[in-house]
Amino acid sequence: VALVQAKASKQRRVYWSRDQIKTFLEKGYSDFRWRSISLIVHMAYDWGQRTGDMRTLIWGALDLDQCRMDLTQSKRGADVHLPISQNLCKMLREQHKDFGFQDYVAPKVSLDRGQVRRYGLNEIAPLINEVLDEANLPRELTAMSLRRTAVTEMMEAGVDLVGIMQVTGHVNPASLKPY
Repeated sequence: VALVQAKASKQRRVYWSRDQIKTFLEKGYSDFRWRSISLIVHMAYDWGQRTGDMRTLIWGALDLDQCRMDLTQSKRGADVHLPISQNLCKMLREQHKDFGFQDYVAPKVSLDRGQVRRYGLNEIAPLINEVLDEANLPRELTAMSLRRTAVTEMMEAGVDLVGIMQVTGHVNPASLKPY
């Protein structure tokens, strides 16, 4: 295995503009069937987190009175403690009224079977593509690009590396070089 040369993957360079995020959320929140997927996008962007962690986020990780989120990231095991913006906190309170009876913040609701569960790994991208199509946004925008967009915006705004690392869970500043 040591003799096998790894092929360098092409660096991803797709970023969401603020207008694209706004358009996506307006379209997604306008239709109840996309509400949870829109909330996953909203949280991933606002907090600079992976959509995978947002799809498994449980109510116990949120303090909606203090507008605070406490998460242990699945990839790095890093503990992240972040404020919740006023708009997102308002949306989360509405979501809690409707779905606080079960564990997941942004569950998949199967209306025909009355089931509520978390989204599977392969269920997020097709739904995001549906919203992108309905909102006339390019399909090159992906859920994975949201974290990159948020981190890049933090860097451009002058947030120091320590602050960014507290959000992303990285322990090595070199890990932020791709951003």
